[in-house]
Amino acid sequence: MEKVELRPSVQRFAEEMEMILRQHDKQKYGWSPQQCPLGYLKDSAVREAIEYWQGRSSKELVDIANFLMMIWHRETGTSLYS
Repeated sequence: MEKVELRPSVQRFAEEMEMILRQHDKQKYGWSPQQCPLGYLKDSAVREAIEYWQGRSSKELVDIANFLMMIWHRETGTSLYS
């Protein structure tokens, strides 16, 4: 895959996503298909979206993005480590 220079706004958002993922690493055991079913990821993304629309903080947007990223990896078969 060609290396792409990220726009500053994309880089900042990706950094926020990573910070939240690292915080959850301490309490969660991963998101492989065996540990985290696809249905759970989809339900969680919807739940986070509802929380955001109900007026919770913009942090919910980062949570939504993380769940969507996990779903994207599953749906596209993209390696988690490349």
